[in-house]
Amino acid sequence: MFGGPWYECQGPSVADVRKDVLNYLNIIKVDDNIEFETEKAKIIKDAIVKIIPDNRNDFGSWRGYQTFGIIKEISQEIIEEVKKKYSLLIIEKKLLPHIMYYLYNPSTGIIVKKRSKSTSIGKSTS
Repeated sequence: MFGGPWYECQGPSVADVRKDVLNYLNIIKVDDNIEFETEKAKIIKDAIVKIIPDNRNDFGSWRGYQTFGIIKEISQEIIEEVKKKYSLLIIEKKLLPHIMYYLYNPSTGIIVKKRSKSTSIGKSTS
């Protein structure tokens, strides 16, 4: 037969680990009006798939998985990935439009003013 109890001979699958990580992270919606909800959900899903790909199988036995806190380690990796991606999303959605307006506004934009000195932008052609 086997060389020991089932929990020392078998280990969790990728689906089991993903489910445990989601339970550990306890991701719940507090408010229906969360900003960038669909993008945030996609970031979390992509981070989980990136950290726990379908071909990963280094979780050990069930006993080691529970004893050594593999869930906590993987969750921390996912949290770091989500923080990075969500920060980039905030920059893209909130900061970048202000910068683009400040630089390229046709009447007061810095780039437009700079270009108008060396080209005929904003000057009459007659």
